[in-house]
Amino acid sequence: MTYYSADLTSWFSRVAVFDWVTLRWSLGPYRAWALVRSLSADGRYLAYTSAKSAWDQRELYLLDRTTGVTRHVGRGPAGKAARIWGSALSGDGRLLFTTWNRDPSTYDYIVVVQRTSDLTVVESVYGNQVTGADAVSYSGRWVLLSAARSDGSGIADIYRWDRLTGQRSLVSVTRDGRPATGDSYGVAITDDGATSIFTSRAGDIVPGDIPDNGWSTSNLDVFAATTPTAHTCT
Repeated sequence: MTYYSADLTSWFSRVAVFDWVTLRWSLGPYRAWALVRSLSADGRYLAYTSAKSAWDQRELYLLDRTTGVTRHVGRGPAGKAARIWGSALSGDGRLLFTTWNRDPSTYDYIVVVQRTSDLTVVESVYGNQVTGADAVSYSGRWVLLSAARSDGSGIADIYRWDRLTGQRSLVSVTRDGRPATGDSYGVAITDDGATSIFTSRAGDIVPGDIPDNGWSTSNLDVFAATTPTAHTCT
């Protein structure tokens, strides 16, 4: 979580981590507009952003809580003008998945995969209307990618990406295999890639659901998609 102190100005904050085993808090140094992005399952690695102001370019940092070392995460293939859109650590803490966008913002996104040990870029995904990595499996092999449709509808779909084979399978589908009629968002994926959890505004994924009304107030339901992804269950 992000911790704000009454002793400092409101834009200075620090990352705070609570250990449920020891029941103790650990606090990082104060930074301007510090915001937690992701924490590995063992609590060792923590990704967070910081900026000079709420409107400035946010920089991404990776804290190793075992060694106490904080490193700045470079943009790599995303380019100097890119800004962070989202970041997720694999559960085992080996990989960092960061979605970068151009500055000023466009639909020009790139997902960069880096090793936490040395921040070396091991992979990057760009194109096909990819708009980000929503969820990552424990080992980092499986990723839920969000992508905008190329038909101009503006609808976002969720794909299950197998980093080992490079295959991408559409997850946000109806029970008979048709693409959903509303935006979908990735939530979580099991380590074997067999089950993907996602939310969707679509009303046709399962019978009897409420159709998307086209507004942000539309109903948002949670679904579990199992392999093969055409067989979707609530």
